[in-house]
Amino acid sequence: MFTVRKGLRFSDGSPLTAADFALALRRVLNPAMQSEGAFLFSDVRQVRASGRQLRIRLGTPGGDLATRLATPLACPVPLGFPVDPAGVDLMVGSGPYYIARHVPNKLLVLGRNRYYRGARPHRVDRVVASIGGDLDDDIRAVENGDADVLGIEIPRDVRDDLAQRYGVNKGQFFRVRGTYTGALVLNTSRPLFQNNVGLRKAVNLAVDRAEIVR
Repeated sequence: MFTVRKGLRFSDGSPLTAADFALALRRVLNPAMQSEGAFLFSDVRQVRASGRQLRIRLGTPGGDLATRLATPLACPVPLGFPVDPAGVDLMVGSGPYYIARHVPNKLLVLGRNRYYRGARPHRVDRVVASIGGDLDDDIRAVENGDADVLGIEIPRDVRDDLAQRYGVNKGQFFRVRGTYTGALVLNTSRPLFQNNVGLRKAVNLAVDRAEIVR
């Protein structure tokens, strides 16, 4: 059971309750939604909400449930938000920012949620992100001061050239460290691994993950 903090609101001022979290989970699990993240909550057998109380019943013990609930898939949505496998823009938010405007493949504008009282950074009033465009033009926009940041992964040769021109972490070109999760998947339909649990376990033990990361 989870208790939603008192006084939480969406960016439009409407109250945020346990029912909004319950709806988010039901949407993910609804077959009509065809959500690619439904497997993350495949052990959920029942979701109930009453006031600020959210009850989730699992088919088997799940010690990682809190982690899964912290993913974007479980973000609360307002009551009445539709189930649409084609996708629907969520124009209200419960975090520090919400989507104020979205032009597919062109523009995304984030507005500050004035009802947010959490600890996540929310110092600027608005974030405008241009989507797509030519890489050289995007780099020049940052160099000319027409854009603040280019937040995409760039090819190694371009990256090396920028590092040579500006240095790294010296005021113009920055290296940002983060966490990346990857996976090596065994094709268990192939004869080598099919119905051979022992071999699959052996491969799992033999894989040198540290060396793969290096």
